[in-house]
Amino acid sequence: MLGKLLVAIPSVVVLRCQENEAELEMRGVRGMAQLGELGLCIGVRLNVGQPRDAWIENTTLLLSASDAVRDFCISCHGAAWMLWRWYASPSQRVSEEFVKESEEKVGEQLALAAYLTRRASSVRPAPRKSSLGARLA
Repeated sequence: MLGKLLVAIPSVVVLRCQENEAELEMRGVRGMAQLGELGLCIGVRLNVGQPRDAWIENTTLLLSASDAVRDFCISCHGAAWMLWRWYASPSQRVSEEFVKESEEKVGEQLALAAYLTRRASSVRPAPRKSSLGARLA
């Protein structure tokens, strides 16, 4: 099922596919896909190295701040950071609508990944504020 969904998306090149997990490439960017209880999720590798804590905090806040990005999340996968996106329900079948929506989602996901990658190199550590206890003393 996973392989059928992925090969239907023109921007996705499947490099390796097992039952519910695949390695892939989308427009030159490496990624992964998983098919689980919640459906199809695709993650793209973020070239951010070991990001600063401020970048992780800012990114998670950004991804939780708007309905427009509610289907996204980041995670650390081994030594790599991934930007994941939910694509389809577990019962999704290949259709023209699925292909069109998935192509749009790929473009949006890659644009967001590029933005987050640029932000990782420009984020400076936030100044540490004194703790509440220090202010009360």
